[in-house]
Amino acid sequence: MVNSNSADIAAENERSLSTLLRTIARFQGNFSLTLVCCNYASLRDAMLQKLRDRSTVEYQELVLEPATKILHQTILNAVRDRPPKALMVVGIESVVAIDDLLAGANRSRDQFKQDFAFPVILWITDSVLDKFSRSAKDLKSWVPPLIQFTMPIDDLIIFLREKAEQAFANFDSFKLKDCEIESLENDLLNLVGTLDPQLQASWEFIRGLVKYRKNQIDAALEHYQQSLAFWQQNSQREKRGIVCSQIARACNRQAELHRAENQKYWQEAKRYLQQSLEIFQQAKRHDLAAKYISELSEVLRLLQAWEELQSLAETALKMHLNCGTQMQVAEDYGFLAEVALQRSQWEKACKLAKSALSILETAETSKKETGLYLLLLAKAQRNLSQQLEAVRNLETAKEILSLKMKYNFI
Repeated sequence: MVNSNSADIAAENERSLSTLLRTIARFQGNFSLTLVCCNYASLRDAMLQKLRDRSTVEYQELVLEPATKILHQTILNAVRDRPPKALMVVGIESVVAIDDLLAGANRSRDQFKQDFAFPVILWITDSVLDKFSRSAKDLKSWVPPLIQFTMPIDDLIIFLREKAEQAFANFDSFKLKDCEIESLENDLLNLVGTLDPQLQASWEFIRGLVKYRKNQIDAALEHYQQSLAFWQQNSQREKRGIVCSQIARACNRQAELHRAENQKYWQEAKRYLQQSLEIFQQAKRHDLAAKYISELSEVLRLLQAWEELQSLAETALKMHLNCGTQMQVAEDYGFLAEVALQRSQWEKACKLAKSALSILETAETSKKETGLYLLLLAKAQRNLSQQLEAVRNLETAKEILSLKMKYNFI
């Protein structure tokens, strides 16, 4: 049930915009500090664009960098050569040491009046407002009533749909600011109420991604499972495959965190990766199939399921030679080399490890992979009585991987 409507919120935003315009005009030639609360970057940018179109006062905009330490000095550096008639400051929610920055601003509040003869409008979020009240009480006492912009409900739904599309399209690089995730949680509860099932499932997936990035793996898995429950009953197989792949990734992380139970988590990861791989192949998403067949191969290696790994790595190699990357092809050779070592097939292991290393010579990759394949090669060479080559490759691998080991490792 909707408690408010988009028209009312839009009208309130217009009133807030008018108040901000009057504030800029009123304090010309004098210092004033105005706090404008807006929890969504897209809404803030829209309001700023309206402000540019309507303001009769030419003002300057300053974006704070995450590494900003001192608010007063940062503003001073920005306006020293040409003081503006007004200054809009955005990005404070991204400052890493925000509590220190606000406390410092509070201590130097008299310098603001002394050095800035123009209105300063500081765009903040709800979380920054809370920090402001704790760390900069004296400075906040100078501030007139808060100006606030709220996302209209229709726009909120559109925003969530756009974020959902981004999350499923680019789940590895998807980001959502903490202030936006908190605001979405509050606004969806207080303004929107019940979402339609598909959007709710997408929202759960987003929450899972955010929790995973924060290393809150149990919470991430809970959200992923809630999302998966919908997609399993829905015809959109691709989304189901993506959610399964992220559950597998979370299970792998659980295995790292709970080593005593790692076999259990790897088995879970294997199960979900097999599901996602089957779905991506059926959906002809060859890019995703190529990506997650490699992740499944790694899980089989961790499980020491050598027969399964042999078969899968051979399939992966054919796939990656057709539509993969050089790095993926090198990984396949590396997996096959490790299987050969387990079977005491030293000549074959040596050949496969050299194939992986040869490909890496022309591929853009980190040195870590080179070091791992050199270790495999060194072990094969030792068993072929190629002691000098084995020791040389081991020494290089040790240097690359910063390993402390004895020669009997191989």
